[in-house]
Amino acid sequence: MAAEEQRLMSQTEDFTIGTVSRLTGISQHTLRVWERRYSAVESRRSESGRRLYSDQDVEKLTLLKALVDRGDRIGKIAGEDIESLRARLTSYEDHSLTTRQVAAGPAKIAVFGPTLAETLRDSPLPGSRTVLAETDFERFHTDAALGTADALILEFPLLEPGTPDTVARLRRSTKTDRLVVVYGFGRSADVEHLVNSGVRVLRAPAELHAIAALIDLPAGGKEEPAASESTQPSEPLVTDMEVPPRKLSPQALQRLARVTTTVECECPHHLVDLVRNLTAFEIYSGQCRNRNEKDAALHAYLHIVTARARALMEEACIRAAEADGIEI
Repeated sequence: MAAEEQRLMSQTEDFTIGTVSRLTGISQHTLRVWERRYSAVESRRSESGRRLYSDQDVEKLTLLKALVDRGDRIGKIAGEDIESLRARLTSYEDHSLTTRQVAAGPAKIAVFGPTLAETLRDSPLPGSRTVLAETDFERFHTDAALGTADALILEFPLLEPGTPDTVARLRRSTKTDRLVVVYGFGRSADVEHLVNSGVRVLRAPAELHAIAALIDLPAGGKEEPAASESTQPSEPLVTDMEVPPRKLSPQALQRLARVTTTVECECPHHLVDLVRNLTAFEIYSGQCRNRNEKDAALHAYLHIVTARARALMEEACIRAAEADGIEI
């Protein structure tokens, strides 16, 4: 696949320089200097000439800011990839963990959400203690208002128009500014509303080290999942189904992603994200290395299933575009 095609598929959301500045804590002037002088990231331009940044750009800039704050020179680290920057930041945080815990003790975290509450209830973030984990928001709000938590983590699979106001009321009642919202889907206007109010926002799925960084916790290493033994024989994998051809090129998806729709919920834009992600995994699963025939069969199955899901979402994307009068 061409490098340009990979770049287009990897983009999931575009942020203006003002939004990136608020998300990362880097001034707009510094962002321009880092990009122009050190090639830290490479933004693209909108049709009106405004700089636009991707999710990956925001993550890299956040890591660069954290490392520069710790004494690294931007000219030395700007060219490193995200994985290298994560490793560098982890080494700093591991080194300072003991001192920070002795000085202040573990941070007390309150977590709301269908997935993160359960995850962090049993396995708290490094350097923290989960004091509240709840899947019912009203109960969470009541308990969090008691003021026992140093930071809040809120998980919303869907950002609704009233979510920013709900988060604002929670902040007022808990009197905490250390707050991270992890969301799955939502309108860009609602994301902007949260960012403008000072809330740190991450798009799901969010890695735990990224959440920890936003609330100033040390990033832990990745835990290996425990091996499990299956007691039931697996059904044979179906690998002889036809792989449907692509209906939308990366260029068509990019055009659709840039169009301002009349649909209030921004469904066309979210469908583009889904198609891109499915296409990327379809390609990835088709290129995975195989240790044996069992691996090869699994990857062939994943490739076919993902391709069929991608074709269904492409059809949904086309219909949504037609309903909104968009030519793709």
